[in-house]
Amino acid sequence: MTYNHVVAHLTTSRLGELLERSGVTREELAKLLKASPTTIAAIEKGDYDPPLSLAYKIAAALKVSVERLYTD
Repeated sequence: MTYNHVVAHLTTSRLGELLERSGVTREELAKLLKASPTTIAAIEKGDYDPPLSLAYKIAAALKVSVERLYTD
């Protein structure tokens, strides 16, 4: 397994939960990140491995540390 697949798996398992906890919708997150809702959905499903720069933006938008995207 490569690092990218690990990142995708961990992001997949956490993003939906963090969105729910934060009360931020996928559409709101996409707008904050200047990304498409399709991109957010692809990250959540594990179909797109976000670059680290995007992971930091997601974390900031959800008001969590970037580590929180990948850990319980």
